[in-house]
Amino acid sequence: MATPQRLLHSLATRVPLAYSRVGVQPHHHQAIAVAATLTLTLTLSAVPLACISTSSTVDNKRKNGGNKDTVNTSWVTSLLYAQFNTSHKRCECEVIPPHPTLSSTAPLPDPSLKPLSRLTLLLYKSKLISYSSLPVPRLLTPRDPIFSYPELKRGLRRRQHDESSLQRILSSPKLKDARAKQDQQSLNAILEQMNVCVYGEGVTPQLREDFLMQYGCTGHTPEILEYLQKIGEARGFIEVGAGNGQWARALNDCNNGFCEKAHSEKSPSLQNNKHKWEFVLAYDNMANLPLSPQIYHRKTLPVQRFFYDGVRRCTSHVDAVQGYASRGRVLLLVYPPPGSMAVETVEAYANANSKNDTVVFVGEGRGGANANDELFDYLLGRDGENNTTIKKQWALMKVMDVRPSPGGKGYEKLFVFQRVR
Repeated sequence: MATPQRLLHSLATRVPLAYSRVGVQPHHHQAIAVAATLTLTLTLSAVPLACISTSSTVDNKRKNGGNKDTVNTSWVTSLLYAQFNTSHKRCECEVIPPHPTLSSTAPLPDPSLKPLSRLTLLLYKSKLISYSSLPVPRLLTPRDPIFSYPELKRGLRRRQHDESSLQRILSSPKLKDARAKQDQQSLNAILEQMNVCVYGEGVTPQLREDFLMQYGCTGHTPEILEYLQKIGEARGFIEVGAGNGQWARALNDCNNGFCEKAHSEKSPSLQNNKHKWEFVLAYDNMANLPLSPQIYHRKTLPVQRFFYDGVRRCTSHVDAVQGYASRGRVLLLVYPPPGSMAVETVEAYANANSKNDTVVFVGEGRGGANANDELFDYLLGRDGENNTTIKKQWALMKVMDVRPSPGGKGYEKLFVFQRVR
């Protein structure tokens, strides 16, 4: 039986051929665009266009240990995410002084915080208590189920089913017959079936792109913005992998009192508010932005309403969090790519200064589309090789649901972690 990786590779080569050989006319640009989009979304994570991943294994040497570790990445991901430069060159950005009234640290976690007891874990595994009933805040331990929540488990099974359905469509006699006869009407019907597998019932590529324009790869909510503004009010944020900057823009607008107006009218841009404290320092390597600046330029309405014009180019995600300007800020990671980028960023942030003690991670948990097991093991205090507790311990301070994506095939949550000193 073919492995999922070989299947995806086979589908990747067959989908373009399936539509190039049927005589699709040059004026059918929409069908061609949809076919190209579907080629890149065969992993069926069903997140907006440039926010997709699947699984294969590659060897990645960690900077500190030099050992080979297994991380989740894919040929699809390599097309969507340029490999982060881990040579740790200096950031190509100006030195930014911290706000003069910036608080140095967050309040210390309650010393009475405890990890989940054996009884609680037993009741949870027996399905006698729900995931949402687990106490928060709490100390994290290697056995904590925080990153293996029920929605994600069901979603991963659903993705496998969708992948099988897509395979059946691509190998069906109906598709072969439509290709042979160059039947454009039949091909359009097959495209609709593929859309259902990839995006969900009634969800079009345009609807997905509209979501991506407004929120980025995963959506914030008013409750999320209010909570983040509160925890970062005296500290500010540093966001790495900000993309087009929708979250940075929304947070800055919220901090400047434009939360209610952000989606109804144009809020002041950073360029018009140089006198204000920059609440979010946003960085990205700009290699593969979810939405192309050639199409979404500064004169377009989505850029004016939702994008952040303060995203700085930075070639090293590690250097971005080690600078003086990031000291004491909250680290924000929104939908990081699969692989080691997230764990390297969190480790560099935590090791740079004792004041760097709070991490906000927005994405899917273990086995999902974001980061890798190494990040989740690190936050749980687990050594991946022998499952022993390492020096740093983290407390889970908050879990929040993100805005549901069109089609409901994304399973992200917002997690807030604070280091226990």
